[in-house]
Amino acid sequence: MIPREVFFPKPATMQSLRLSPDGQLLSYIGPDEADTPQLWVRDLGDGSNRQLTHVAPPGVTSYVWAENTRFVCHERRDDGNPRLVGLELVSGTERFPLAHVKPISFEARDGVRIHGYLTLPVGVPARKLPLVVWVHGGPYLRDAWGYDRIGQLFVNRGYAFLRINFRGSRGFGRQFKLISFKQWGGTMQNDIIDGVEWVVRRGIADPTRMAIIGHSYGGYVALAALTLTPDLFACGAASSTTTNLMAFVSRFPKTPAVNSYRKREKRCVPEFPRIWNRDIATVNAHAHTTQLTFSPGPWR
Repeated sequence: MIPREVFFPKPATMQSLRLSPDGQLLSYIGPDEADTPQLWVRDLGDGSNRQLTHVAPPGVTSYVWAENTRFVCHERRDDGNPRLVGLELVSGTERFPLAHVKPISFEARDGVRIHGYLTLPVGVPARKLPLVVWVHGGPYLRDAWGYDRIGQLFVNRGYAFLRINFRGSRGFGRQFKLISFKQWGGTMQNDIIDGVEWVVRRGIADPTRMAIIGHSYGGYVALAALTLTPDLFACGAASSTTTNLMAFVSRFPKTPAVNSYRKREKRCVPEFPRIWNRDIATVNAHAHTTQLTFSPGPWR
């Protein structure tokens, strides 16, 4: 049975409540005796509570479970800088440091300020690293600072990991969204490329070993990158994405339930001839030169 606190938590004592992957523990952020937020777990079998962290103020601000229930990855700022730490559940000891997620910003080619996050391997010089560019979907979602299991996986294998909040990403104001309209394959695409070149110019990434990956709209960006800038990336991967903008917009079901969605996408997606026809020759010319992976994802 799910504890009552999951649905009716007490904000002063229990925040960020989550069930462990195996359903045996309830985790939450709560105050210790000094009123510093710490990470706690409650055993749903016997009802006992256990304090997992003992960090200095301001304490724990966020956390996430590992899928095997053996570890909890949490954010701590006790040294003045945010960092991520992997905590072993049984012993309560910090077993491994997670890579630091560094906020970055740069100026796009048309002068718009773009923000993102760069994660680098631990204990490896940040010079000439292979780079993975991860593009979020939406396109009006956004990437945020914090634990990212995909990013931590790649940096654990020695890759630099770049995420960019291109124009249109939420949280940067109305004008930032408006300037993204009809810019699929245009300035939205340029923001990604400009971010990659920003990392390369600083000597962090090896320009001969770069990959681009995305899901949904991010998959479209990956495909467009291999089309519009075929010499920039060594390989790419796209999941549950749009491969034909003409079909994407024109085949929306004409029902009231999706009418507002159809109107929004037609307002935001470029006119067909300008974006789809201009580079079909480039697609054919470079189709055999770049490694590409498709995945249908959980839905098509």
